[in-house]
Amino acid sequence: MPLAAVQLVDIALITDRQKAESVRYFMRQLRQLQYAPHIITAISPQSVRTLPAPALVLIDMAFRDIQSACSLPMSVRALWEHTSIILFTDEAEVDRLRLETQFLDFITLPVSLPVLDMRFRFCRMRVSDRLSAADVIEIAGVSLNTSTREVNVNRRVISLTYKEFELLRYFFTRPRRAFTRDELLAAVWETDNYGDTRTVDMHIQRLRTKLGTRVGNMIHTIRNVGYRFG
Repeated sequence: MPLAAVQLVDIALITDRQKAESVRYFMRQLRQLQYAPHIITAISPQSVRTLPAPALVLIDMAFRDIQSACSLPMSVRALWEHTSIILFTDEAEVDRLRLETQFLDFITLPVSLPVLDMRFRFCRMRVSDRLSAADVIEIAGVSLNTSTREVNVNRRVISLTYKEFELLRYFFTRPRRAFTRDELLAAVWETDNYGDTRTVDMHIQRLRTKLGTRVGNMIHTIRNVGYRFG
């Protein structure tokens, strides 16, 4: 029985083994499932931003930039926050596999086409369910709706600019974690223009004012580091 056709969806394929037979066969399988793999050979915010937002990110466990840590740089992770991220590896390497929470699944090569199709669908479904459940985030009397982009403080709607909302959302989804100004620039402004931190300070000041004294003071300045919410 033939596999059901799936809509053409971009896949980011992170590997530096494009000529390896197992990876070449894997890419042929992706095309059979009507996916369009984009090869990434260097992980950086610049290379990631050149792609349309992929539905799936496939990372070769042998990729040199993450081989030891099995981890993505935080700035890249932020850009793919709502994307299914899957590790793949040759069967002989599976004993070295270490999964972090940022990875939804792993695939050992070779893999059959029906199994591959099922795994992809399952991972995308998990991300979709997670996003639906996380439409509204509530902390300390503040309600942030990621679908309608509305923010309520004690049932009072406040008006935020696009970047102010994104900055607040970033803090809300990572409470009590301290960030440097450069990290916030990379994650929210999607820039690597490190050192130009006045933009971050200005938006923090505006957010504090709009949120009011009680909630605004929850955005703490961490000396010699940056900022933390909560």
